Amino acid sequence: MGQTDVMVVGTGGIGGWCVELLTREPTISKLVAADIRADYGRQKLNTAVSGANQMGYYPETEFVHMDLLADVSKNAEIIAKVNPRCILNCSTMLTWWAPGALLAEALKPLTDVSALGPYVALHLRLLYHLMQAVKASGLKPYVVNGSYGDATGPALKTQGLETTVGMGNLDNMGVLLKKQVGEKEGVKPRDVLVYLVAHHFNNVWFSKEGPGPRPPYFLKIFVGEQDVTEKYDTFELLKNTAAGRMRLGGFECDGQVASSQCKHGLALLNDSKILSLAPAPGGLTGGYPVRIGADGAKVVLPDGITMDEALKINLQGQKRDGIEEIKDDGTIVFPDAVHQAAKKIYNFDCKSFNIKDVDAVATEQFAKFKELLSKYQRELPYTI
Repeated sequence: MGQTDVMVVGTGGIGGWCVELLTREPTISKLVAADIRADYGRQKLNTAVSGANQMGYYPETEFVHMDLLADVSKNAEIIAKVNPRCILNCSTMLTWWAPGALLAEALKPLTDVSALGPYVALHLRLLYHLMQAVKASGLKPYVVNGSYGDATGPALKTQGLETTVGMGNLDNMGVLLKKQVGEKEGVKPRDVLVYLVAHHFNNVWFSKEGPGPRPPYFLKIFVGEQDVTEKYDTFELLKNTAAGRMRLGGFECDGQVASSQCKHGLALLNDSKILSLAPAPGGLTGGYPVRIGADGAKVVLPDGITMDEALKINLQGQKRDGIEEIKDDGTIVFPDAVHQAAKKIYNFDCKSFNIKDVDAVATEQFAKFKELLSKYQRELPYTI
């Protein structure tokens, strides 16, 4: 098959947008899309390619059927044959916005004490199998992870399976911070540099202004080489980035989120050395300002914060998100309040689990969640 520039694994909401965007990217000559849904995946790819052709782009593309839960060696063979320079992981068992959109009232006792953390097993399971297959393939492609990188990144690192970098989360906030400051300063957003350290939890908190007190973060803003941070109320700037203010939420922002993932993949492939915001660079917990190029994603902190302080901010955010700790052996521990809330709401009794047991844990949690949906006569969204 030769070498492939990008392999997109999962062609649902975010993955589908990645395919749409990358088939229109001049620096991508070959793209492979993979999905467990053969008919849907082929049709999604054909739809994207047709649109790209209409706009004058004619990349080489191919679809491959891939079941991430199949034997690791089988998926390793697929990856070896595709030979990707970069993999975009867009797989998950439960799209990130589904719980709140479908069962907001029923899940309130859980969302009062957490955010995405309680669902980490559902975001980790398929990715864990993918990274095992990548390792078994003998290749070392870049992997840009779109599945809750703040937590899945450090969990995978404990097994020697770390992804290169994540996407979205802080980056979604960063572009809107640039827009606000650029408009006030009379410059293009590209002339605004944002250094933001924070966990995924901040995205959720600023959308709802809760639960609990203000989340920890560090933010510095430059216009050119001038530090303009003191000119602004950073809390108000961050609050304006939330869904329902400057942007849409849920599946309506899939295109924006996918753009972050594609941007990071392209920066790795093209050695762009861009300054961005991303979760889990090198498997770190939470999100950081990073410089992304051919040598990976490197944390770049401005004056005023140390790496130890940045890690502390993100570990605090991790607890607020609903994960007490990710141990060195790959055990993920939930706070007591999160454990008890999940147990009471939908009978999911899991205080902790090791990444090696994620299949059983995720299978049980998904089944319990579907039972809760059935109770309220709701169905899972098509974008999963």
